[in-house]
Amino acid sequence: MHQRHKDESAQPSRHGPSRRDRGQRHRPLRDAGDRRPLFRVGGGGGHYRSAGHGRPSGGRHGEEPRRIHGHARRSPWPRQRRRGRLDSRSLKFGCNEPTLILTIVLDVAIIGGGPAGLLTAAHLAQSGLDVGVFEEHPRIGEPVHCTGIVSLETADLAKIPDDIVLGRLTRARLRGPGTSAAEFTWPGDAETILVIDRAAFDRGLEARALAAGALIFTSARVLQIESARHAVRLDTKLGSVQARACVLACGVSYRFQRSLGLGLPGQVIHTAQTEVDADPTEAVDMHFGRRVAPEGFLWTVPIVREGQARLKIGVMARGDAASYLKAFLERPTMRTCLRAEPSPPIRRLLPVRPLPKTFGERLLVVGDAGGFTKPTTGGGIFYSLLTATLAAETLVEGFHAGRLDEAFLERYEKRWQDRLGQELRVADWLRGIVGRCSDAEIDTLVGALGSNDVQALIRHTARFNWHRDVILMMVRQPGIKSLLVRALFR
Repeated sequence: MHQRHKDESAQPSRHGPSRRDRGQRHRPLRDAGDRRPLFRVGGGGGHYRSAGHGRPSGGRHGEEPRRIHGHARRSPWPRQRRRGRLDSRSLKFGCNEPTLILTIVLDVAIIGGGPAGLLTAAHLAQSGLDVGVFEEHPRIGEPVHCTGIVSLETADLAKIPDDIVLGRLTRARLRGPGTSAAEFTWPGDAETILVIDRAAFDRGLEARALAAGALIFTSARVLQIESARHAVRLDTKLGSVQARACVLACGVSYRFQRSLGLGLPGQVIHTAQTEVDADPTEAVDMHFGRRVAPEGFLWTVPIVREGQARLKIGVMARGDAASYLKAFLERPTMRTCLRAEPSPPIRRLLPVRPLPKTFGERLLVVGDAGGFTKPTTGGGIFYSLLTATLAAETLVEGFHAGRLDEAFLERYEKRWQDRLGQELRVADWLRGIVGRCSDAEIDTLVGALGSNDVQALIRHTARFNWHRDVILMMVRQPGIKSLLVRALFR
């Protein structure tokens, strides 16, 4: 193995002589309790904001740079411009101002400011690494693509506060394409299912990353990634970024994955969702059928926002998801329960299989960027947070060992395979079989799910984030098994 793989820390540092010359194996990680002033940096046309008040400590700009454990690091504040002031409020540039150009050097650069990228940043910064998050949109949490249904397990993982909860779900109704239906209820002492404000959720993770010491760059679209022998280089709207490692958390944009030789998700599906004022209701409704949502389903999720009852209405389907959503919203039964005109839907692609490869030289891929969603429901928040945690653990180990090479980082893929591999394979298998079913067979399947035996099995076995066990138990039921076997060999 090449020497650079044995000792990552032997490479030249921007902070002076190489660590080998100084007799150090690697730069000590910053104390996790360090609470020096933190910064959020916006791109050209964006803004600068301190997490504290006034200027950063360590001298005025242009004088002595502030130091972190003996390593000089210049303040990220720009020189005074004629428009705006350097204070704790937002600093906006006029539309005629040139785009800000910076040269940024980091331990880890994270592309994407969604849940996966932000939680990765929080974990890495807490470990003492210099981390930057590069988000192409001007504001974290926008636009909102996700319904925001999570379990208490997810809430604990992300430390979700009560004030961003829009509702607690206790009932779900499944409706077949014909007359069949199945209803599920779960008592208050069972698994708690929440609907959260996704924008507020993302901004909470943003605050957590900032508090840990990460830098967040908004309006900072990454244009190109180059992986060199000793570093990763990013070309962004802000300028050039050099990092010792990079994490792709860029959602369902797969141009970087393709260019870096990681491949594309094995399968994607289309989604569309809107939110509208509606009559109050307690149950989640899920509609199935080839004319409603081929190879997917349509959902309505009740929430309360600022005292007003509303519905999140969306569809995941093969083909034009927005057209299926439009047809559903025009149903007379829907028009009578809506209290406003629905806004234009937000559309997006949804991966339902992971990338062929989620690691590379100095590189890891997390969340939707890696194709991590539940093949059955399309939910991705829990998988995003889990892969973010595993990626951060792997990178911290790599920095300690002086190893950021591909052979070392492969352990990340082994870890998520150990946790999620069987879940993903079983759910993808079921999805493929149900996708072959006719409307009549789907109607029969929904009816079978409403039987007392299956209902008892689901109450005993089902968990919101883990579908493998309940799927394997259900397919053993005689009525369901025979139907799926016929579809499998069609």
